[in-house]
Amino acid sequence: MTSAPTPTPRTLAPTQQSRPTPVRVPDLLTRFIRIPSPLGRIEIVADAGEHPAIVGVTLESAGALPLDDLDDRPDELLLEAADQIGAYFLGQVPVPIGAAGPPAPPPPFTVPVRAEGTAFQRAVWAQLTRVPFGTATTFGDLAAAAGAPAAGRAVGCAVRRNPLALLVPCHRVLASGGRFAAYSGVNRSGGNGQPTKAWLLEHEGIDHHP
Repeated sequence: MTSAPTPTPRTLAPTQQSRPTPVRVPDLLTRFIRIPSPLGRIEIVADAGEHPAIVGVTLESAGALPLDDLDDRPDELLLEAADQIGAYFLGQVPVPIGAAGPPAPPPPFTVPVRAEGTAFQRAVWAQLTRVPFGTATTFGDLAAAAGAPAAGRAVGCAVRRNPLALLVPCHRVLASGGRFAAYSGVNRSGGNGQPTKAWLLEHEGIDHHP
């Protein structure tokens, strides 16, 4: 299989977010939709202000999403994000009839994103967007790539604080030796812990160990 191209890191906002909630209470410039997936519903949130961007992707947890009490507020950016996430869950782009070669992996996400966090957290998240479909990195390698090779523990905290499940692929972070670590999105981006991470790793064909 031809390896997926390494996507260009996308802009992450230079602001800080200390609360564990995935998104703020919606205002008039906040748009959001819920879409189905093999992992349950997914909530996608966008800021429709002067510089539109996806600001939250949350996986359903215990049957609930943060904005379940509100009706969807779709826009074109959210629909594009939904299409790209749908392509991700398809896993591969089929080869046209008569064409040579194996199926290609899904294209990298290209919708603009903006995530609130410390400068270090944003550096970690930016490096995560460089990890292609079907490959994994380690906490140590991620720390080195973010410019702080001794900060493995801080990297783990940043990974758990990721507000953009799938678009910033925190599930591709493993402990050394490919050992399995609990799904990093549980605290900030929903999901159901180890089963969610295991499903995503297996979906991408990434080897991992208990």
